[in-house]
Amino acid sequence: MAVEARPLALPQHRALFVAGVLTLAIWALHMPIWVALMAMGLAVYRREILHGRLSLPAPRLKALMVVGCVVAIAAYYREFGLESTTTLLLCMYMLKFIECYDRRSARVLSLTGIYTAAAVLLFDQGMFTSFGVLLVLLANLAALSILEHQSLLKIQPGLLAMTLRTAVLAVPLGALLFVGFPRLAPIWSLPLSSDRFQGLATDMRMGDLSNLATQDKTAFRVTFLGDAPAPPYYWRGMTLSQYDQGRWFSPEQPNLIDNLDNDAAIYRYRVNLEPSGQPLLFSLGAPSADLPVNTMIKQDSSLRAKSPITANYTYELRSTAAPPVSEIKQYEQQALTQLSDAPEMIAMVAGWPDEPVSARVERVRAWFQAQPFLYSLRPPAYADEFVDEFLFDEQVGFCSHYAAATTMLLRASGIPARIVTGYLGGKPSRDGEYWRVSQLDAHAWVEYHDGMAWHRLDPTTWIAPERILNSPADFLTDSDDLLDRGAFSFAPGSWTEALAWQLDAARYYWLNNVANLSENGRTAMASELWAWLKQYGIGLMAGVAVLLGVIVAGWAYRQRPDPLTRALNRLAKRHGERRAQETLSQYCRRIGVDMDEQIALHYQGRLDRKALAATLSTRATQSVS
Repeated sequence: MAVEARPLALPQHRALFVAGVLTLAIWALHMPIWVALMAMGLAVYRREILHGRLSLPAPRLKALMVVGCVVAIAAYYREFGLESTTTLLLCMYMLKFIECYDRRSARVLSLTGIYTAAAVLLFDQGMFTSFGVLLVLLANLAALSILEHQSLLKIQPGLLAMTLRTAVLAVPLGALLFVGFPRLAPIWSLPLSSDRFQGLATDMRMGDLSNLATQDKTAFRVTFLGDAPAPPYYWRGMTLSQYDQGRWFSPEQPNLIDNLDNDAAIYRYRVNLEPSGQPLLFSLGAPSADLPVNTMIKQDSSLRAKSPITANYTYELRSTAAPPVSEIKQYEQQALTQLSDAPEMIAMVAGWPDEPVSARVERVRAWFQAQPFLYSLRPPAYADEFVDEFLFDEQVGFCSHYAAATTMLLRASGIPARIVTGYLGGKPSRDGEYWRVSQLDAHAWVEYHDGMAWHRLDPTTWIAPERILNSPADFLTDSDDLLDRGAFSFAPGSWTEALAWQLDAARYYWLNNVANLSENGRTAMASELWAWLKQYGIGLMAGVAVLLGVIVAGWAYRQRPDPLTRALNRLAKRHGERRAQETLSQYCRRIGVDMDEQIALHYQGRLDRKALAATLSTRATQSVS
């Protein structure tokens, strides 16, 4: 039987099983539920094969499983994309996992496992995922190493140590490539479905923000590069000026030609944006000069990426903390005065006197504060045309309800108005290095135009002023209002909150300094390294020379013949050299030394070369005497 076609030994089966389970486990958060169930079932199947209670799948069964996987993927995704191709890779790996039986197929499985594990970085390049992928790569490399020792009865620690040493040797080269090699853009890419992400959408219906604001998931992190403005922080995302049957959205509009460069743009900050599946970027007020690469600013001052954000994305901005200063274009006038079907509201506003814009805005505020409105994450289910029901009947809502109703009241009184969605506030990190903005901070407010400029108006301040400087988690304590509080919403000072901040800080520094390190940052790092080398170059060269001397001396020492080789050399001088193709057992029998049992123990890993050499020398001496 050819060596490659021999059945695997038990230690090799175990190594492949561990590597396979780890390879599938790293995908746990990124695979559909039916693929996860399939993975668990096939892992149990492989375990039963390992213990001899089940046999390998028959060819017909394997063919049926392949067809079933392809049909299931086509039915589940219905389009060709990154998720469908990686799911196909996972399914093919799982099928290879259960039918692997010899060294050739085991090598294919381990090499495929390396690519399968690395593919998870297409979805998440966070610190914990990256270290998890590294662990899986080591497991597959260890399995490849164990495959080369067919007669092992148990896994030797030395083989695992050798795998680790091999990986460590690659660290300097990897660090050099990370610092010195430019990050190339992909030649091709496959789209990611937005269904796998959480975050603000490019449109808004009543209830969208209240559902989103129950999730304590990070939206983005902000580092101020210099002086920071005083809170509150309004992070603008979408500007919604058109309304249709309960849906607010932004019309098609041209890009802004200039970059709103003005003297008020004094705040600089860096944003680490989590994947959202949308092209939305967030700015503190109106973005100004020095827009990030591959971004654009619309006429309404909303900032967009040229493609959906499906991976962690870092950008720097300069902006004001104020709304944009711009005149209303002719094509915008109709959308900014459009009304919903709300006859009661229209009739009420029709009775108001004709006043200046500021007085009309004040009248809207006074009317709201005179009514018993309530702020809640669990408002009633309103119809699409909800304004009359909200203003005059239920009077319970979230920020989006108040923003939409206020916009309609302003429009009914003749003031152009629109909704802005984004986030309000955030929490500073323990060390004050950055601010964390979560989905709990999702917010909507109003901008109205007084004929000269846009002005921000937040009706939430009239109903729940404590929301402006706090997250809803800080003052809405009803369990019905907070469905998924998360670690950051526990009592201040608790160990869970402290642990959550430590983990978040680790992710922040990883994204800034490793995963999303810009070319400028990479160049700066290389320059600092070069300056350090020039300053400490002589000492470093001396240290390297000493280290190389130690390595060469150690290598020369290890190249000496081991005890068994020296013993065989002595026997060769006395009894002649071993013949070609003559095994050690055959040679010992020819010269009259009985070593069959000891040689068998050595091949089984139960007797090392030093002990075998000592026994061989003793028995050879006894046979001569």
